[in-house]
Amino acid sequence: MAERKVVAAACLALSPLFAHGDVTPARLREDKYSIESLLEVPGDLEHRRYDVHCDVHVQSTGRPGYCSCYALDATVPRKLVDAVSRAGIHSRFVPATRDGEPIDIHMTVMVRVLITPRESLVLTLPNNGIEYARYGLLYLAPQRLNEFYWGGGEPYFNDHVSNPDVLLWQEFWIDEHGAVTDTRLTNRSGASAAVVKEFGESVARMQFIPGFFGGKPVPMHYAEPVSSGN
Repeated sequence: MAERKVVAAACLALSPLFAHGDVTPARLREDKYSIESLLEVPGDLEHRRYDVHCDVHVQSTGRPGYCSCYALDATVPRKLVDAVSRAGIHSRFVPATRDGEPIDIHMTVMVRVLITPRESLVLTLPNNGIEYARYGLLYLAPQRLNEFYWGGGEPYFNDHVSNPDVLLWQEFWIDEHGAVTDTRLTNRSGASAAVVKEFGESVARMQFIPGFFGGKPVPMHYAEPVSSGN
């Protein structure tokens, strides 16, 4: 049986995060409540690398309000995505703050699992890899300050594998001040004009903490899938 090894993603501490104005972003934890520590990797996975992405509503308590996970690679086993989802919803985070007070935010996370004959390596990153070519793995993606839910009280992001009828891909270009300079909404599933309009109105209201690299706020491209069973 492969040995289990946790790799702490908060090696981001090598480049300390500084407050941007009066707002600080949420961060991953490295203790027993981290996703790495809580993840039970299925024992019969093929020896290779797997990336699972999650959208997390990190509440002011540091507890997830929801954790919706998915894989962009269709060959990633569903049981691994489910395992990451379970670990994510039971994990804890260092909450974001405004004027020193904890606040709710929306955060993107990527869990990278490497299965080898000797061990399984798990690394959690505070981004979804969209800006890998420019910033590598160790950057902090922009975090959304509002619009956590939409329509009917349902989570803003649902599992697009089990609810494939409505799937949109939203992209933002966010500057170092957290301002959205451009957006793009791609309708991948033939959703109705009414649904696209509702998402578009929600997108227009979104506010962000900027992304960080090397301890400094920098411009970033931000993207996530959005789906609903409605």
